[in-house]
Amino acid sequence: MAKGKEKTSFLKEFREFAVKGNMLDMAVGIIIGTAFNNVVNTMVKKVIMPPLSVMTDDVHISDRKYVLRSASEGVEEIAIEYGEMIEVLIDFLIIAFTVFIFVKFFNTLREKAYQTRIKIETDKLKEALGEVVSSDSDREKDDSEPDPEPEPTEALEVAPVVEEKKSSDETLLLEKIEKLLQEQNKILQNKK
Repeated sequence: MAKGKEKTSFLKEFREFAVKGNMLDMAVGIIIGTAFNNVVNTMVKKVIMPPLSVMTDDVHISDRKYVLRSASEGVEEIAIEYGEMIEVLIDFLIIAFTVFIFVKFFNTLREKAYQTRIKIETDKLKEALGEVVSSDSDREKDDSEPDPEPEPTEALEVAPVVEEKKSSDETLLLEKIEKLLQEQNKILQNKK
């Protein structure tokens, strides 16, 4: 019975691992990277290298080499084939530049979206604070209406109650502000 439970938990763990967003993102990245590699290879070999070959007297750059020992009877040629290295470096530079442009573009879009979201959240916070402040000022206006003159014994008892009410209103306002700030912090943390 324990083995069956271990087997199902193992399969469950594997399924969670295989279906996780990071795993799927990685698979998509590998597939797109492979396709991107084919695009870059074609671009280098069919678009960039032919003009370079014309500039080098119709010799393909990948065929360039420095011969250390010429081939003779029974002896193979020994040469440093630097042309392929140049071609690979050109491939690398094109890939690096393209990835740089893509990442820069993506980061710009992400930063704009982040700034827009912060602006929206800030506007919501300002609106909520404005509502709380305006409702508090309305209460203060209601409280500021002249009360009938209390008898001397009641004045001592009413004054603390009014102060307690103002203090509790301020406390309520501060609690609402704190709650709004906590919500905004949660939202900002989820963005990262």
